[in-house]
Amino acid sequence: FGVPATIISDNALAFLGAKITDWAVKHGIYLSSSSNYYPQGNGLAESTNKNLLRIIRRTLKDNQRAWHLMLNSALWADRVTPKRSVGNSPYKL
Repeated sequence: FGVPATIISDNALAFLGAKITDWAVKHGIYLSSSSNYYPQGNGLAESTNKNLLRIIRRTLKDNQRAWHLMLNSALWADRVTPKRSVGNSPYKL
């Protein structure tokens, strides 16, 4: 946790504008974007988003519009859950 060394994003304009670029330079953060037309380049983010959606859907059941109320809890649950690939949770790493 803390300030990231690198931010990798898709090619969304929100991450390509002058304000975010200036902010990143000011904080010593390297901005990178994944390749166009290659969704596998965002595999880790897509996998995390899938897990978060699954947690939120199971928790909210019939009240899906309140997803934003569960986001922090879903993030915590995902971060403390051990991952097979590394044998530990992101929180412990």
